[in-house]
Amino acid sequence: MASSYLNLAGCLAQMAKLDESLAYMEKSKAIFVANYGPDHPHVATCLNNIAGILFASAKYEKAVEKYNESLGMREKLFGDEARTNESVAMNHENLGLCAIKVCVLIALNS
Repeated sequence: MASSYLNLAGCLAQMAKLDESLAYMEKSKAIFVANYGPDHPHVATCLNNIAGILFASAKYEKAVEKYNESLGMREKLFGDEARTNESVAMNHENLGLCAIKVCVLIALNS
């Protein structure tokens, strides 16, 4: 069921139905937490996806919070292998994109 919610959230995000997408992504995360515990790679993926939806919704502070939560979880899960792990690199990239967006918005409003 969690994977179905995850897929549905992705489809809704592609259709720019971000509030609905976020709701399904939160449901998916809750199911993964209930089944695997809070420190599982599926939960980290949900957090990253939630952050992406928040970013697309221009909720940059919340997006950074969720990206950092996902990153911290992945670094803990992968330990020494985190330096070369693709999902950890993706988290760093997403945080960088948030930082760029915020800097651009600050520059435009100056």
